[in-house]
Amino acid sequence: MARTLLIIAAIFLALTGCADRGLFSGTQAQDAIKVDFSDLQQSPQTYLGRKIILGGIIVKTTNTAEGTLIEIYQTRLDSSNTPVEVDISQGRFLGLYEGFLDSKIYRPGRKITVLGLAQGEKILKLDEIDYRYPFLKIIELNLFQEESPLPRYPYYWDYYPWDPWHPGYRYHPYWRY
Repeated sequence: MARTLLIIAAIFLALTGCADRGLFSGTQAQDAIKVDFSDLQQSPQTYLGRKIILGGIIVKTTNTAEGTLIEIYQTRLDSSNTPVEVDISQGRFLGLYEGFLDSKIYRPGRKITVLGLAQGEKILKLDEIDYRYPFLKIIELNLFQEESPLPRYPYYWDYYPWDPWHPGYRYHPYWRY
């Protein structure tokens, strides 16, 4: 009896150790909400002070005296809070990170998800118009790894077709023409 309880406890511990904790630490993201971005744009004051999870693609990163201001165009998040459908957006938002983030790492085109406190909105120039950005103070952020533009292994393995001494060399009858 004691042995079966021990086995059940071990299985339970193993399964809870494999549980998905998401992108953010459990204590910070516990009371965070996912909001419909159009609702946030229409009335950002209703979410004032609430923890929100948003994500998208970085447009611009600016280091200021208050911290690093990241302009992000919003995209839909999947169940693991990863930005998807990057060609569809409902608008842009701003996130302020209190600290320094290198603009060469947090550069335009990278996927990002932020957990932040809603601070209302900021009106800034976007080209020639005044644009109302929903504004977050970033608590945590997750920058996703860039996808390689190179094809995977089977498509580029013989990249020296003209060198017969290279180990990847394969003779092809049409190479002589």
